[in-house]
Amino acid sequence: TSGQNQYLSRVIGAMGGPVKDYSQVPLASVAYRRALVNAPNNSVNIASIGMTTNLRDLLASKPDSISPLSGYDLVRAPARVHGCEFIDN
Repeated sequence: TSGQNQYLSRVIGAMGGPVKDYSQVPLASVAYRRALVNAPNNSVNIASIGMTTNLRDLLASKPDSISPLSGYDLVRAPARVHGCEFIDN
């Protein structure tokens, strides 16, 4: 996650706004879990462009205080995932 934190720090510095540090926002997997926990079946489309690290982390997430389901099971019913990873040669 250090690479992600460095990227987010650069974005925050360049864009301004209320968030001044990556520690002020939840991990992407936590945000995904919160968004999916009460979503009706087939109601969510997740499009990931670029690296899919956040989706990997969501799918690998364990049951927690947000949901008793694993990340994989949490995604199965409500979401369709569309991904594209660009590789810079």
